[in-house]
Amino acid sequence: TFDFTWGGYSYDPRGAPADGELGTDFEMFFRIGCSAFADNIPGSPCTGGNACNGQGSRYPSLWVLPESNANARKFHLSISTKASGACQAGDAITDWGEISIGVKYH
Repeated sequence: TFDFTWGGYSYDPRGAPADGELGTDFEMFFRIGCSAFADNIPGSPCTGGNACNGQGSRYPSLWVLPESNANARKFHLSISTKASGACQAGDAITDWGEISIGVKYH
């Protein structure tokens, strides 16, 4: 288990959207797997990065959906294994409801 307190969208690394616009990036709480830069590590068993063409190593992971998503401020849990030639599926956990800034979750 782990505890966390959400401080709101960080907009890192792209920066905040222009006034009146909504952010389009997921916010990550944690990810277990190979480094996104594993291709640069000699002898690493991880190749292809951590996205669809890589090792699928962004799983398991916990994210908050982007502001621009209809389910903004709700969780997106990804638990999967490498799917040959395809992006791995994730599940939005919308039943838990929105998370709030400054509230401790366990």
